[in-house]
Amino acid sequence: MNTQAIAQLTNQVARLSVELEQSIGHMTEVVVQLGEDAERDRQIFQVEIRRIWEYLLQQFGNGRSNG
Repeated sequence: MNTQAIAQLTNQVARLSVELEQSIGHMTEVVVQLGEDAERDRQIFQVEIRRIWEYLLQQFGNGRSNG
């Protein structure tokens, strides 16, 4: 009886280990994708901020008064 219970527990632990490994692999992929998305968004935001800044400079000058 104990041998059978130990075998079942061993199989369950093995199955859970595989599932955990797969889950960790999936989570790693998600984190990597989030990092790549964040970097791409940062670059896009920088371009947009630069574009807005240049537009404002064209509209209002550089803030210096000519007297």
